Amino acid sequence: MLENREPADAQALRIRVQERAYALWESEGGPCGHDVDYWLRAEAEMTASDSVGEMTASDGVGSSEHTPNQTAAPKGR
Repeated sequence: MLENREPADAQALRIRVQERAYALWESEGGPCGHDVDYWLRAEAEMTASDSVGEMTASDGVGSSEHTPNQTAAPKGR
């Protein structure tokens, strides 16, 4: 019998979305009846962050260690 298995990358994405949706739900007090809303928000965040990562990687610009504060001039100078 064939098993219904999702590819490893799809499974990893689903787990990340699930964890993020739970974190969003928990941070807002765990209201009932909004599970789909939290899932869609988390999914949108993951999709957006993956797209940004792909763009910077393909451009050869930036790294995961770079933050905007690293390049900002110190305050008061």
